[in-house]
Amino acid sequence: ATAAEESVTAGAAFGEALRLLEELDFTGEVAEARLALGRSLRTFGETTGARTEFERARSMFALMGADLRRDEIDAELAQLVEGPTPAGPPTT
Repeated sequence: ATAAEESVTAGAAFGEALRLLEELDFTGEVAEARLALGRSLRTFGETTGARTEFERARSMFALMGADLRRDEIDAELAQLVEGPTPAGPPTT
């Protein structure tokens, strides 16, 4: 739904997935879903919601000791603040 630019459908699907995963107490999968939701929200320009989901996922990964995933989210959060990294050689 995100790829098809259907924000309402994507939001509903993520909501249901998170509900089911939390109900089953699948912490790792919930963290992954929150990371994916953050990326989806960023795609739709919803930076506040994206930041919230990235931070929730980051906390969960940190508690699990998943340092690489936590670092990946730190990069996602930095991109929200700084914008995407330009491609190609520097222009200075």
